[in-house]
Amino acid sequence: DLVLLRGAGHTSYQIAIFYQENRALGAPVFRTAEDGGFLAHGLAVGDVTGDGRDDVVVTAGGNTPHAYLNVFPQGADGSLVLTPTVYPAFHLPEAVEIGDVNHDGRNDVVNVHAAWMSLSVYTQTVSGALSAYERYPLPYTDYYRPAGLALADVSHDGALDVLIASHSSLSAENGLVVLTNSGDAPTSTITVPAAGVYITDTALFPIQGRASTADGVLEVSTDGGQTWQSRPAAAAWTFTWTAPLTDGSYILLSRLTDAAGVVQAPPARSRAIVDHTPPLGSLLINDGAVYTNRPTVTLTVDGSDFNGLAAMRFANQGSGYDAWATFAPTYTWTLTGADGLKTVTGQVRDVPGNTGEPFSDTIILDTTGPTCGILINGDATYASSTQVTLTLTSTDTYGVAQVRVRNAGGTWSAWQPYVSTLAWNLGGSDGARSVEAQFRDVAGNDSAVCSDAIILDTTPPSCGIIVAGDATYTTQPTVPLTLNSSDANGVAQMRFSDDGSNWSAWEPYTTTRTWTLPSPDGPKSVHARFQDNAGNFSPACQDDIILDTTPPSGFVLIEGGALYTGIPTVTLTLGASDAYGVTQMRFSNDGLSWESWQSYAVN
Repeated sequence: DLVLLRGAGHTSYQIAIFYQENRALGAPVFRTAEDGGFLAHGLAVGDVTGDGRDDVVVTAGGNTPHAYLNVFPQGADGSLVLTPTVYPAFHLPEAVEIGDVNHDGRNDVVNVHAAWMSLSVYTQTVSGALSAYERYPLPYTDYYRPAGLALADVSHDGALDVLIASHSSLSAENGLVVLTNSGDAPTSTITVPAAGVYITDTALFPIQGRASTADGVLEVSTDGGQTWQSRPAAAAWTFTWTAPLTDGSYILLSRLTDAAGVVQAPPARSRAIVDHTPPLGSLLINDGAVYTNRPTVTLTVDGSDFNGLAAMRFANQGSGYDAWATFAPTYTWTLTGADGLKTVTGQVRDVPGNTGEPFSDTIILDTTGPTCGILINGDATYASSTQVTLTLTSTDTYGVAQVRVRNAGGTWSAWQPYVSTLAWNLGGSDGARSVEAQFRDVAGNDSAVCSDAIILDTTPPSCGIIVAGDATYTTQPTVPLTLNSSDANGVAQMRFSDDGSNWSAWEPYTTTRTWTLPSPDGPKSVHARFQDNAGNFSPACQDDIILDTTPPSGFVLIEGGALYTGIPTVTLTLGASDAYGVTQMRFSNDGLSWESWQSYAVN
């Protein structure tokens, strides 16, 4: 936990305690020291009540009788009492430290006093209380910083010495003041474990060390000094520790008491970390993707452990683990074998050496691209419009996701969701055209490019028709038609109409055919339309003719209607009529043999 002494301006709640909870510091709780209306000056933490629990000591106040040493004992529940035990202090108590300076196995309190050239020592009694202070002389100093006092064995004799950072307006009085402890003390050391050693699966762990004398008692504490276990001293000693089942950091201490009852202070110290709990881990292949089109993938590894993660290893399904690698959040891995569902299994190992349970993720390896197929207008040879319909076909083991299209030699369209039909514009002028397609499967593999060709023909065929050799009249309803249509890509069909509205069925194109004109006699028109191979229709064209199936009527008089003639050569008087005019006449004496046709005349 963390204890904080608050500075000027805080005449109450001078002490803030931040308890560690779940590896984090919680909100502070506060305690108030007796300060006589002045300030709190110094702070120290240690067991000064003899119960094995760390207490908090605070110096505060001004000159005597308003100078105090406050002791906040720690209760059995781990909290500090609200009201401190207050001991009188010498004038202006400032920096304070805790340690066993008289080698009786109990912590004492050492305090320095600004401008009063004094150091005071409170020794801890067997009852856990502090005795009245004893004063020792010091060089003059103006004041002491809160951290200006330390206790340590700097003379290597096993006894705690006093170190003071002295400040004065006189340079000769500035510097480090060392008060050596004249009382020699026995020493012990812990050689095993070295500080920070991890204990994972060992139930009994040997703590080993050395002692400066075999004449005395060695005590070992595995809970930071709260409890001690004693045994006869030995120059080389071993203490078998039953490692706790609860994970955590354990402070290991040893102290030696010689035959004269002098106790080693401070104790030798080491730390062991018990960790029986394996780490937890998980992995994602390519951030949890369903598919990959490359055997080389990225593993995202996550794990947790109280003491941190040290290593990781992986295996493809059906194979053994690779060698351990230093733990990292990402790792490049290669899938093995043919396309299909792949499983990668991993393990993590924590810093103490515990190996976690296997974890895994799956992904589908698909390195094969989809098939590619395209038809323009259902594989037609010709297109009569730039707007066409593309039939797109693609298959893939795991599914086709996208498609893109372009006119040959042009720019690809953007990738779009796969569809089986797509409206498309060929663009450009008439002629041979080609459209290309490419597909992408769900794994990201692209197909080869495929294409289909078509002839774009937006120009209709020409239209020409001649009825009965372009005659003006016909005496027969059935007439010959001469047909003339041309197109760059060929004429396929034709049809006809008498009125331009009602048409015959389409029939294959020929250059001649017969047509029956409708009754009655009179002017007639024959209309025609042609369709080329691309499906373009020509405009209608026509030719006109007069149907006249009624012969002319007429009469003939010989010699003006005489009954007799005396000469062979006679004069004929003629009369004829017709709806469309009389043009010729011929004659016969017997109705069998006729002269040639000649122009019509009335006589």
